[in-house]
Amino acid sequence: PVYENERGTYIFNSKDLCMIEHIPELMESGIDSFKIEGRMKTALYVATVARTYRKAIDDYKKSPELYQQNMPWYLDSDRPIYLQLMERIQHDIISGTYKPGDKLPSVRELAMEASVNPNTMQKALSELERIGLVHSRRTSGRFITEDETMIKQLKTETATEHIREFLKSMEHLGFTRLEILELVQDTMKEEK
Repeated sequence: PVYENERGTYIFNSKDLCMIEHIPELMESGIDSFKIEGRMKTALYVATVARTYRKAIDDYKKSPELYQQNMPWYLDSDRPIYLQLMERIQHDIISGTYKPGDKLPSVRELAMEASVNPNTMQKALSELERIGLVHSRRTSGRFITEDETMIKQLKTETATEHIREFLKSMEHLGFTRLEILELVQDTMKEEK
């Protein structure tokens, strides 16, 4: 909802990072300051939201391409950060950014890239080790599993989840399964 009074117009939204994808439009429109509200939130929560916006703004100022490239690192304040880091690294593995057997950057390097505390990144990597997607070699660092079957299974599970979310969204728009299938096929023909 939008609230207006003699001091200005205020936009309220329960999703604190909902505008992060609109940073380019906001900055190009001449907005040069953002206010992060946090009256009913913890200091850590507000700091996380503010840090995320600061990183997105700084990235966009350096280069719009950098902003787009780092979009997946702009974390959602509603979920534990280490889980989001795990998902991002898993995505990089299944998309081929990291190949089976590749050495991962150090905890410190990954933490700097994501703008998170190294302890948080360490927790994410430890969880990836626990599930077998990453393994440590003493004094050599962490490496991606060479088990291509595991990577393919993770890729299929991730794709299936994306498809389920897509179907649910389309059904909410009022499409039947048959209409969704026809629309997907038509769109694929247009893309060729």
